[in-house]
Amino acid sequence: MRAAGGFAARWARFLVSMKQREIEFQSRSSMNQTGSRGGKRLGAGRKPSTIKGISKRLPRESAELILAEIKANSMWLRLADSKDERIRLETLKYLTDRAYGKARQSIEATAERNVGLVLIHSVPMPERD
Repeated sequence: MRAAGGFAARWARFLVSMKQREIEFQSRSSMNQTGSRGGKRLGAGRKPSTIKGISKRLPRESAELILAEIKANSMWLRLADSKDERIRLETLKYLTDRAYGKARQSIEATAERNVGLVLIHSVPMPERD
């Protein structure tokens, strides 16, 4: 008998707590509603257009640079997708060299005596008017 009374008491407390939770949930959900028709609701209304907002603030020079970059990218993509395998290979080699730098080249030399090696690299100066 005592076990049954304990179960009934626990069951009653459980039902009361569930009813309290239901009442709290309903009161919270009704606080978020302003009325059955219209009114200001969170997230309602037309969303702002980011493209229109950016285009209004974008200077003409920047727009021209972006368009030039897009045209250059499309040209590189056309070259990389070329039917000619040689063009695809040269394009990928060039882009890889630009992105990661050219591979190091080793130089091997043998000499009978100590010899110094001098590398001279010169760039011609442009002529002035």
